Amino acid sequence: AIGRALAAAGYGTELDPEVLERCQNAARLRYGTSLSNVVCANFYETSLPTADAVVGNPPYIRRHHQVDATGLRAAFGNVAGLTDAYCYFLFRACAALRPGGRLAVIVSASWLDMKYGQPLKRLLTDEFRIHLVLGFDGRVFPDALVKPVVLLAEKTRWDGPVSFARLRDHVSA
Repeated sequence: AIGRALAAAGYGTELDPEVLERCQNAARLRYGTSLSNVVCANFYETSLPTADAVVGNPPYIRRHHQVDATGLRAAFGNVAGLTDAYCYFLFRACAALRPGGRLAVIVSASWLDMKYGQPLKRLLTDEFRIHLVLGFDGRVFPDALVKPVVLLAEKTRWDGPVSFARLRDHVSA
């Protein structure tokens, strides 16, 4: 019953029609219904509803492969030319969250120490309670040459501490 409710209430976009079809087939097999609010569209050009939660693994796209990077920079205001695609995803997703809404994403860790990450850090520290930033020592995805972080946050003002944690590769002797 929970799966059917999530299938009906969840909203999303997928740019690749083949990937979307595989996702829809998996939902039909698992829940007996398709994901009626998941559409084949560009996330940046689609109208988004106000959301209670955003869960995502935004695409890891090299800057020089981004489609319309100039248009994205213009749409999101004061961001650097080197800003990665997942930052634009986070700006857009954060804007769609209702007050008290939750954010759970896995993204590249580079925004934490790169200049282009400053606007994202400012947004998160000004408008969110960051529950956890979980870093990894190594790669998590075989095709992505980045170290990711899991970000868990709630859209509410917070002046308290932020928890940082790191998962280390464990090698037994």
